[in-house]
Amino acid sequence: YREAIDSYYENPKNYHVKGAWLEELTRISHRGYCTGFYFGHPEETIPNYSNRICGSDYIFVGKVLSHSGEGRVKVEVRNKIFKGDEIEILTKQGPSRIDTIYDIVDTEGASIPFAQSGSEVTITLSNNCCPYDLLRKKG
Repeated sequence: YREAIDSYYENPKNYHVKGAWLEELTRISHRGYCTGFYFGHPEETIPNYSNRICGSDYIFVGKVLSHSGEGRVKVEVRNKIFKGDEIEILTKQGPSRIDTIYDIVDTEGASIPFAQSGSEVTITLSNNCCPYDLLRKKG
């Protein structure tokens, strides 16, 4: 969304929706897209449980909280991750990047084989990440 909004403001007259943006949206499980509050239609603000799209093979696994050195990031884990998992890093601009979790370190500094949902850990990757980058893996 950020990339689409920025693209519009850079050149509103020649704005067009990129196929890569639409493709990215199909990878995410969601309850059906709508205009929400934007046009003032009350029916658009009701959660759309009947049109849930679950065809995605991807699972949201975490949000980057901070950069902790070369290739290391502190992550808020949302779904279980394992050392060796192949993940995708979603940034605010550009395509996602594929990486591997090489190490997981808990808050006590111990290397662990996996991290549970709800925990905060530091993971080691080959790419650098920024705060608020999102991590996902194929389910």
